[in-house]
Amino acid sequence: VFKRINTGLSTAGEQYLYYMLHRPMTQPEYEHQQALIQLVSDETETRCKLQQILCRIGRYRPVDLTGILNNQYFSPLWLAVYSLLALLFPLSLILTLLFGKSCLWLLLTSLIVNGLLHEYRTHRCEREIQTVNYCVGLVQALHHTQKMRHPILDKHLANTYPHLAKLRSLLRIGPVLPTTQNDITSMIMTVLLLDLIFFELLKKRLAKHHAHFSATHEAIGQLDAAIAI
Repeated sequence: VFKRINTGLSTAGEQYLYYMLHRPMTQPEYEHQQALIQLVSDETETRCKLQQILCRIGRYRPVDLTGILNNQYFSPLWLAVYSLLALLFPLSLILTLLFGKSCLWLLLTSLIVNGLLHEYRTHRCEREIQTVNYCVGLVQALHHTQKMRHPILDKHLANTYPHLAKLRSLLRIGPVLPTTQNDITSMIMTVLLLDLIFFELLKKRLAKHHAHFSATHEAIGQLDAAIAI
């Protein structure tokens, strides 16, 4: 049954649909989900708007939320290392401009060390970065849903929106952007390790606000599962 009706657009929807089929719901849970199903069934335009929002999240099955949301998962060590090395590059550039060739070695060392570290850590943390971006995508999806200002949806999500307010910092930082393109922006992000710094900051906030994110994950899952059914 799960395979036949699993047409959700996100991993959260897929997980919640599986949860619905394998665990008996309480009466309030059942009534809440039935109301969502009825809403997306009756209002085609609303369903299409929600599908457009949810399709941006996508399915990422290797996602490991238990690790990302664990306070012990975050260590300030790498954030400190990235920040110090990021400061080293502009400092070495200024010293080279002031004192000439005598400080050129410091600039070259900074370029090489930061470039190699960036390549190693982005490859090593690729799965975690994708998981963090998935989490940011869920928060963005709930934010866009709130911006629809649909009275019935707002009523169903009224208990979730306060959790979203605690996750505004994730929206300000945004997802970790890839640096695979050979443009100036990617080069700057690589040398200054900006994507890795943002990655660590996002991990820190997800670990700190894990309860608020869990509520967001469940709300998006309920919406996606309702559309699938």
